[in-house]
Order: sequence, then C-alpha cells, then structure tokens
Amino acid sequence: MTRFPRFFLFALLLAAAPGLAAAGEPAHAHEAHDAHDAHATPEDALPAQRWAPDAPLSRGMQRVRAATQILDHGSHGHLDDGQVRNIAAELKSAVDTMFAECRLEPAPDAALHPLLARVLVAADTLSTSGFDADALADLQAVVARYPLLFDDPDWSASQSD
Repeated sequence: MTRFPRFFLFALLLAAAPGLAAAGEPAHAHEAHDAHDAHATPEDALPAQRWAPDAPLSRGMQRVRAATQILDHGSHGHLDDGQVRNIAAELKSAVDTMFAECRLEPAPDAALHPLLARVLVAADTLSTSGFDADALADLQAVVARYPLLFDDPDWSASQSD
C-alpha cells in the first residue's frame, strides 16, 4: 500500500468539507437525485468486481470491525473514558499496521484510503473527546463499506452481527 502521511489524509478530508457544507438542497426530489449523481465522488463508486485484499488488509479491517463492535457498547454507557481511549488506540494501531504492511494495486489502494482516513478521524475524536456517537456512526459506515469494495473471505467467515 502506498504510504501517505496522516496529515495528508486529514488535509484531504478538510479540503473536501467546505464543498460538502455549501451544497444547497434542490427544490424537487428529481433535482436532488440529479444533484447527488452530479456530485458523486470516485470513492462513492463501487468496482465492477470487488478486489481481493491482502492478508494485512484483511487482518487490519477485522481489527477495525472488532473495535467498532466493542465501541457500540459505549452507546449504552458501558464504557468508561479509559476504555474508549484504548479502543481509539486500537483503531490507530490497526490503520498504522495496514499502512505499513498492505501492498495493494493502485485502484484498490485508492479506494481504501478514504476508509482509513475516516477511521483515523474517528479514532482521534474518540481519543480526545471520549465516546462520540458520530465517530461510531462513521466507523460503522466504514465497516459496512469495506465488503462492498473487497471480496474478503475471512470477513464473511468471521461475521458475527
């Protein structure tokens, strides 16, 4: 996997944020659909055929999913701040390991980077602010998106939810 410095990923996300916030609501439903299609980004697109992950990616995303499932208990008040910080550290460690060990072709690598950036942003929020429902929702969205992009037999075999 191509290694991008963390600050580059954050800068990329921050650069995209103003355009997202400035988009207005169309007056009619069909205009909303057309506007959505016109603003679809490459990371929204699904590949014609899902990519095969390498072993480090598969292991790393399973770590992200497990941490996300544990964090879900936080939505019920079952985790203290120390436990949430430990989950944040696990998420960061999983992403750092994927950056260091994954070796993907350019297309799947490019599709993966926005997912990993979202995990890092969520982990930073959790480590500084404690439990955050929006961070959990972002992590759950990453966990839901991953199997749409990657055909990971270990992901399906270990599915427990």
